[in-house]
Amino acid sequence: MEAREYIEKVYVLEKDVGGVAKRVKGLTRPELYRCFASLGYKVGAEIGVQRGRNAGEMFKKMPDLKLYLVEPYADYWMGNRWYGKSIHDKFRKITHERLKSYDTTYLEMFSEDAVREVPDDSLDFVYLDGMHLYDSLMLDIILWSRKVRKGGIVAGHDYYKNRNVIEVIHAVNDYVKEHKLPLYVTDCSVAETSGDKSPSWFFIKPAVSKIIGKVKDCS
Repeated sequence: MEAREYIEKVYVLEKDVGGVAKRVKGLTRPELYRCFASLGYKVGAEIGVQRGRNAGEMFKKMPDLKLYLVEPYADYWMGNRWYGKSIHDKFRKITHERLKSYDTTYLEMFSEDAVREVPDDSLDFVYLDGMHLYDSLMLDIILWSRKVRKGGIVAGHDYYKNRNVIEVIHAVNDYVKEHKLPLYVTDCSVAETSGDKSPSWFFIKPAVSKIIGKVKDCS
């Protein structure tokens, strides 16, 4: 069963959120990973890992998962989390200990560099939870969507209005509007983990790319 058919058959879709996204009633973030398991997803990537808690949830729901973990463990000049080396080292240690028994590939670099290490169309899904600025997230969506196979899922965190993350909504909405894609969000009225307090967003990569206009011969 295709992802869109599965989601719309198994769950109830509530009214549009802000006129763009449809809320999937009862769908928590861990439940989203159960959907991935039901759809037979085996290979994914998480962008923005920090302590590895969300990655741990993925593995609990998808024990046979192979997961790329993208996290530089370093401060970034555009970021708002200036932890310093000792804190980043602590986060790295916690993550490796938490995920030591799972099939992981660590890409300890910034997202725009790590994407070069993953083949196009090789992922069943990607989960974007790195930089939340408009330009950074838009770049992540564009670059990492190429790594997801057609019919796979592009997802991310923090689709809600807050002065620190409002740009997530703008970037995601602009992308799906431009590409005419249905957008879904998890239901934050129910929660299994602390991550459920902030809705996750996701869309399904089209099986057929749409060609807009024609390329003119400028020779």
